[in-house]
Formats: sequence, C-alpha cells, structure tokens
Amino acid sequence: MTFPQPLVFLRHGVTDWNRQARYQGSTDIELSADGRRMMLGQAALIERLCDLETLDRNQLLFVSSPLVRARQSATEIAAHMGRHEDTLQVEDRLRELSMGRWEGLTSQQVKDRFYKERKGRKTNRWTFAAADGGESMAERATSIMQAVAGLPPHSIVVTHAVVLRILLHELGQQPQAEAAQAAIPHQGLYVLDKSQFQLFGEEGVSAL
Repeated sequence: MTFPQPLVFLRHGVTDWNRQARYQGSTDIELSADGRRMMLGQAALIERLCDLETLDRNQLLFVSSPLVRARQSATEIAAHMGRHEDTLQVEDRLRELSMGRWEGLTSQQVKDRFYKERKGRKTNRWTFAAADGGESMAERATSIMQAVAGLPPHSIVVTHAVVLRILLHELGQQPQAEAAQAAIPHQGLYVLDKSQFQLFGEEGVSAL
C-alpha cells in the first residue's frame, strides 16, 4: 500500500475525561476549554510547516474523525489559521477504537471490576478487545491504513491516540508491542513526508 505525502496527523485536544483518566473510546465527548486552547499551538506548528515548505497552504485540507472532540479540534485549528471557510472532511475510518464496557470508567475502576480482562490487555495490547463491543488494533488496522492511502497530499488529519499507535506500527516506526503502548501527546504533529514518519513540535523534529 502506498501513501500520499506530505500528510500531517495529530491527536485531538484534551477533554474532561482525559483529565480524569477515563476511557473514552467511541463515546462522544467534547473538548474542554484547555483542549480548545491547545489548538492555537497546533495551528502555529502547521504554519511553521508551511513556512518550511513542507506543506503548501494552497492545498491544505482538514480531515477529521467523526467524533466531536476531533471535529472541534480541526475547526479550532482552521479558525486560528484564518481558514474559517474551509470545509471539514469527515472520515469515519479514522474514529477512535471502541473500548466496549470500559468506556466512561477510570483506569482504577477497570482494574477493580475487570481485573482478568485488564490483565489480558497487558499480555497483548495489539489483539486485545474489551467485552461488549470493544475493538482491537489488529482488526481496525487495515481499514485505517486504507483511509490514509486515500487522503490527498497536504491533508491535516485530526484523529485519536489508538489510531496514531496503529500508524506508528504500520508505517514502520515501531514494533507492534512498542507502538501499542506508545504515549501519544495532545500537542505536536506527526508528519509523514519523504517516507519518514516523525513527530514535529516546538523544538522541531523528534525521533519516534
């Protein structure tokens, strides 16, 4: 599978559930005020990539997961860049994975209620799926990568932590086990360019 380049991926801004360490998954949670403010910094990083000519301002396309926290993040970034009229393209395949019956619970609550299930996740995060409709990285990887392959170059893609973990592995940056538990920041951009997938932040490019 070949992928258009350059592409920029980022995680949505923080929500109240992020701050409370609750599993969100497919639950539709809005950005917090802090999450909205974070997008000013993300917009500034995208502007820097345009100044560096990694991205072409005239070709930018904002793409988002259908979940409201991602759509709000994309809209905030576009507004900060003065692109209020830009149309947001929604791609369902880039939504966060469902966490089944874990959604809405804190890590401690999951440990208390579903100890064996949680232990199974620690054994193999890539193939784990929570009960009652949870999805695994293994079962979603193909559709996510197909969605990425269909994006136009110069797309700005707002998505989720687990989707980005899948990209880290499928784009050859990390082995499955490492990618499946990688820390994904709410600030910083993941840039796919010249066959490299790298994290771009205030200090420039970082190794993944």
